[in-house]
Amino acid sequence: MPEETPIGAKRASRSIGRIPFGSPTLDGRFKGIPAGSSVLLVGAPDAGTDAYAHTHAASLMTARYYPGLYDGRILYPDILPDEVHYVTLDRSRNHLLHQMDAVLGARRFNTLTEHLHVKDFSDRFLDLAPIPTTLRQAGRKEERSGDRDGSDTFDEFLADISDYLVSVGDGNMIVFDSLTALHGATAYDLSMADVRGFLSGLRSAAESWDGLVSMLHHARPDTVRADEIVNTALHGCLYFYTNDSGTNAQKTMRIGEFGGALSGRRQVVYDTKVTDTGFSISSNRRV
Repeated sequence: MPEETPIGAKRASRSIGRIPFGSPTLDGRFKGIPAGSSVLLVGAPDAGTDAYAHTHAASLMTARYYPGLYDGRILYPDILPDEVHYVTLDRSRNHLLHQMDAVLGARRFNTLTEHLHVKDFSDRFLDLAPIPTTLRQAGRKEERSGDRDGSDTFDEFLADISDYLVSVGDGNMIVFDSLTALHGATAYDLSMADVRGFLSGLRSAAESWDGLVSMLHHARPDTVRADEIVNTALHGCLYFYTNDSGTNAQKTMRIGEFGGALSGRRQVVYDTKVTDTGFSISSNRRV
């Protein structure tokens, strides 16, 4: 194999564009997330984790199709995702869209849903859980002909999810909801080794898609940061915190290193809030 040269190495480095965070504060500091990244979004829902995912997706669709309405600079327009594919394991399509509608303003919601595809695996995921029969029958969203008669396995489930991700990943944004559900399933038939293998495969595949994968994980950030395997399974992490103090709930966010691609001299903690138009960030330096 030929050896690397400085010119060739620099050319390879510059071939990776940056996908905006959707926040002028963050994009002014980091110039976006490297294309082909997989990102773990960690925190409780009320800390802004879901709100960030929805707002980020809507912002990217605005930048892609209505750049004049985008709040910030677009440095790499050719690398912007074409569509958003939302994969859900633990909520229905209607509840997901209701949550997006509650978080986003009308313009952002309309722009996102114009280019949104929801893949709902929740019925099949719940079929694999040890749920009492009467509750499962009551909770089934629809009667399906040719039901899987209890013969489905988590191996087949993850294989089918992977097939779907491969079919839609190239040039798009994927939001995967959620690692929390997969992690919880390790209490019964799913092994943690299979979860880690899935994450490793997703990280590798994302690099060839030149898009962006965001994976939600509703867990305590300090717990995930202490888990070296999960914390480093994907390319980077965004950590969302909520701090209740009396009658006020303060929301903050930290950015992981992304393998050094987003390193800074000092760690910054950002104040965040969810307004009637979505998730927003300020630039208060706290550490």
